[in-house]
Amino acid sequence: MRSLILAIVAACSGAPKIVPAPAPLPAPAPAAAPQPTGPFAEQNLGFEQLDGTRPKAWESRSGVHAAVTDQKHGGARSLRLEVTGGEGHAASTSFDAKPYLGKRVRVHGYIKTQGAGSAAIWLRADRGDAPLGFEGMEDRRVTGTAEWTQATVELDIPLEAERIVIGGMVGEKGIAWFDDLSIEVDTIKPPAQIVVEGTVVDFAGVPVADAYVTLIDSRRDIAKHVRSDGMGRFRFMMLEGTYGFSAHHANAVGGFVARHKLAASTNDLEIKLGETGGVTVKGRVKGKLAPNTVVQASLSEHDAGLFAIPVAANGTFEAVLPRGDQYLVSVIGGRASGRFDRKGDRVEAVLDNVDKTTRARPSKK
Repeated sequence: MRSLILAIVAACSGAPKIVPAPAPLPAPAPAAAPQPTGPFAEQNLGFEQLDGTRPKAWESRSGVHAAVTDQKHGGARSLRLEVTGGEGHAASTSFDAKPYLGKRVRVHGYIKTQGAGSAAIWLRADRGDAPLGFEGMEDRRVTGTAEWTQATVELDIPLEAERIVIGGMVGEKGIAWFDDLSIEVDTIKPPAQIVVEGTVVDFAGVPVADAYVTLIDSRRDIAKHVRSDGMGRFRFMMLEGTYGFSAHHANAVGGFVARHKLAASTNDLEIKLGETGGVTVKGRVKGKLAPNTVVQASLSEHDAGLFAIPVAANGTFEAVLPRGDQYLVSVIGGRASGRFDRKGDRVEAVLDNVDKTTRARPSKK
């Protein structure tokens, strides 16, 4: 049979030809790390791009962070943070806030832990070195040892923000891995106008007329203040948001309602005054007074412990407020402010409302 095949080949093509064996194919080059794409590509949210052993675009003040391959939710790498004792560690990346001002930024990601005191994804808006807002999974952090767990944080970006910072952190002890972060941006619906009505009552539940009622906004500033009517009723018009309320009257101890989110109108808010345990905050404002001058006095221990107190024509003011060790008193819309310690059941506050920025003009020679 072999002789037959050779004969056929020779008859068809003449002398037999020797065909060289093909050269071996070159070994395939190692696969390059995937190049990031999309609006947040430079933030390296999958930790695939390296700078040595660390993920590009990510930094940590502690220096304890690395991109690793032994644990990953997706792709080839994840971010690893470890704490062996003492303070926790965090790593972060940031980007320009300008395109996202007035919008809601939401960060999704995955966290895996080993013996961690706590671990979280976090999100912050900054102006210079000052944080304007922060969200760090305070009530839902991943603890102990856990497999990959999905996590989300979100923040409304203030119009004053300059940078948005996102990151991962682990506190107290343990190891945490972070992977497959993504950023979502939503337009915020303009807040609706709402009306909040309520009643100031004394310790026995009896309505209190002519009480001084204060509306406290989400920044812990006094937004508005009014007096209750003859039935103890008060009324505020504002945009939906987070607010607290306080009230005080000469015959009772001031009371307050802690800040909480209000998304609809209501007419049954109640502010209850106390019977005992108050501190008399009494003082005087020196200098020229504008008509209807009001001072504000705050207790640092309470998020809604902020009270508006009217100033008499002679510059004096007085109110009985909930007990605290120190009170910050300032003139609303003025220049004078100070911190005053409680002595027994009283606080004496003297404020100088003189414009201290005014300088004497140099004499002409």
